[in-house]
Amino acid sequence: MEPSDNHSIAKSWIAMHLAGSGTKVYEENFWAFEKLDDLIHKDPHRALEIIKAIIKADSSELILSNLGAGQIEDLMCYNDAAVIDDIQAEAEAEANLLFKKAMSSTWLDSSDTKHLERFYKIAGIQPPLDE
Repeated sequence: MEPSDNHSIAKSWIAMHLAGSGTKVYEENFWAFEKLDDLIHKDPHRALEIIKAIIKADSSELILSNLGAGQIEDLMCYNDAAVIDDIQAEAEAEANLLFKKAMSSTWLDSSDTKHLERFYKIAGIQPPLDE
């Protein structure tokens, strides 16, 4: 059984992405990807806490772009109304702008979220997809 605490999920999620697809480390840690995906649907606030823990543990371009194009995008597609205020608070509160950098890898359109304009305003960028 895999650990379910936020730190263990974040650590294994990072290890999986750093190892790369097809490696033993990737396969051994894929459970963390599945757990975070499940939380995005069932407990978006906890999922956001894990995303923040991942950014705190590893702010490399690889990790930030994977979070933006993956988990942050999924949060906005499935639970935008539940997390948009928390996303804004995190993006505005942090001094080093890492969360905003991860947000810049997120590609959303109006069919994904009612909060499209607000999300990209928080991120400080223009939406990458033309409507």
